[in-house]
Amino acid sequence: MHGIISREDYDYLTDMMKYRNAIAHDFDVNGFSDEKVMELFGVVARLLDSKPEVV
Repeated sequence: MHGIISREDYDYLTDMMKYRNAIAHDFDVNGFSDEKVMELFGVVARLLDSKPEVV
């Protein structure tokens, strides 16, 4: 909304939130794997290391 993260990162994190919600509410989760977790760690680490541009 405020442009702090890219649309691509926002969409990715929104997609990951669906997995989080399914896991938290004990639903079956198809397609979630160790690779997805490592990918998520990478995205989060990159976002934490970056400095947002304040407009």
